[in-house]
Amino acid sequence: MDADYPAKGVKFARRNTVASLKGIAATQQLRLYWARKRIGEGELDTFAIRHGLKGYLDKTAGEPFYKKLSDDIFYVSLTRPGGGDEIDLWNVFSEGGQVVRLRFRVHPSRAELRASQYDVPETVLSKLDSALSAEGEPPFVPWSLSKIGAFYLPAMLHREDEVRLLIKRHSGGRDDSSTDGNNRYWPLEIGESNDFCQIDLIEIHAGPNSCMQKIQGAIIDTVFASVPVV
Repeated sequence: MDADYPAKGVKFARRNTVASLKGIAATQQLRLYWARKRIGEGELDTFAIRHGLKGYLDKTAGEPFYKKLSDDIFYVSLTRPGGGDEIDLWNVFSEGGQVVRLRFRVHPSRAELRASQYDVPETVLSKLDSALSAEGEPPFVPWSLSKIGAFYLPAMLHREDEVRLLIKRHSGGRDDSSTDGNNRYWPLEIGESNDFCQIDLIEIHAGPNSCMQKIQGAIIDTVFASVPVV
């Protein structure tokens, strides 16, 4: 439903508070949180409703299956510098211009990097299923259906023009996830080689009302101390 981005030289940005920057610098990690953290905000169920996935929505055996799936999907939200409405994004996510924007170079391998698709009356999958139904055939169910659904968001969020970096945890497979006490996350080392995604921090962009002294203090004596702050 979305084309993959090239594996090299792709630049993306993420807005964080100065306190978050300090934590990222201290751990040297970018954390991909599980979809469960945002499950009440249209995660997975928007896709299930649009495509008539009754099994995802069935509550007869407890909570809907899409909520259980959300425990195994880890992602971080990014934006493309220069894409979307930059002014609007700063207004909505900058806490009055006090945050910083971290600019990354992303080289995905096992992790998936895709632009989000926002809810529309028809998708390629729904058209395909309609055609199959007209011929008396069952719907097409891609093996990666839950991952496809994780890139499908409510229409009202379209102005965010979000790109997601995503890792799917499989039963009995590798699990690098940890917990912050409330939510699970999958950490990726920044500036270190790994088999999921190489992530390099290339610039720290100060918000219009942020304090440069606090930003410098957040990264002093860390591996990010040499990263340009503009």
